[in-house]
Amino acid sequence: MYSLRGVSRSWQLDAVEIPALVDVSVAFAPGEATAVMGPSGSGKSTLLHVAALLDPPTRGGVWLDDQDISALGDDARSALRLRKLGFVHQTYPMMAVLTPRENVALPAIWAGMPRKAALERAGALLASVGLLAQCDRDVRTLSGGQRQRVAIARALVNRPVVVFADEPTAALDTTTGAAVLDLLFAAARDAGAALVLATHDPAVAARAHHLLRLDGGRMVPPATASVTA
Repeated sequence: MYSLRGVSRSWQLDAVEIPALVDVSVAFAPGEATAVMGPSGSGKSTLLHVAALLDPPTRGGVWLDDQDISALGDDARSALRLRKLGFVHQTYPMMAVLTPRENVALPAIWAGMPRKAALERAGALLASVGLLAQCDRDVRTLSGGQRQRVAIARALVNRPVVVFADEPTAALDTTTGAAVLDLLFAAARDAGAALVLATHDPAVAARAHHLLRLDGGRMVPPATASVTA
């Protein structure tokens, strides 16, 4: 089980402490999706970044089973993030000098997987998101929807326990966004990973098992709501 326990995150501006998250506690179950909603500035992206060990909490901790992984040293957190967590960004950044297959394989190679095995797994993941024919193309020739599919495959390459997605369809048209969401939900479910996604779109949130609402960095009750069968 992956959970946040009493997590707060503040920013310091001169002598003023500005809260971004306030006492957030939530658990993410394997194979289930949690949508994080709230107005702009409510703390959605901050929650994802803290939960994904990209930013440290000011108070509280991020727990994996019985360990506070946010209390680990920098190197240990980086290694755990690489091996156990996947992240799909809004802008799906990737290295232009690498093919889609190589971009997907790179985190696996960094994690110690032999290059041949990593490339084979990357090819299988790209096939699963409908990009087998594009595996070895120049990434700069891919459409936005195709690049987002590459990002999903890359997030899954190390078999993470949690996949985080920050507004994963914000830059896509409605049809492409729906197709990408289908793939993201299915891929996380099939991998047995928890899926946590920040979104402004009620239609996206309606597809999740649970709903977490934020306002001013605080959870708005009910913190968790079943929204799908």
